[in-house]
Amino acid sequence: MASRMRTNLRTVGILFAIAGALHVVALALGIFVPDFSASPVFAVSSAAFTAAFLLLALGTLGGILGRVAFWLAAAGWLILTISLLFNIGSVALVGLGAGIIGSFGAGIVVYMGKLFTRQATVVFLIAMVLGTLYLLNLIGVIVGLAFGAATVVAGVFLYQRK
Repeated sequence: MASRMRTNLRTVGILFAIAGALHVVALALGIFVPDFSASPVFAVSSAAFTAAFLLLALGTLGGILGRVAFWLAAAGWLILTISLLFNIGSVALVGLGAGIIGSFGAGIVVYMGKLFTRQATVVFLIAMVLGTLYLLNLIGVIVGLAFGAATVVAGVFLYQRK
């Protein structure tokens, strides 16, 4: 049986904080600079989400259900990253679905299993719910900004780790 690496929550926190901050920057630039193409900034943000979920999936947190959710989220965000850089057509919808289900599932698993500190767990769940709403395109830019901000706060709490 393969041994699992210990999850470095400080690194995961940094990655989530970077991803959230870049997400907010990309949305803000898209609003205030109409000619600005935010796709490369969103791609880097999505890549940071991919790396953070991948580290969680490779680690020891969350048991089988948690790792499945983290793997699904990592795969979804990876496909979303690729779709922002290249035209991959309807495959992007698969990534969107995996990102939505995996991110929301990760939020639930983290909350139910109390995998992080109390503050980090609650803020992470809020961030993943907002991210799900944003990816579903139900509410719009305000939820996208709240998702990015909540992800930054969750990243900071993860970095501080008790």
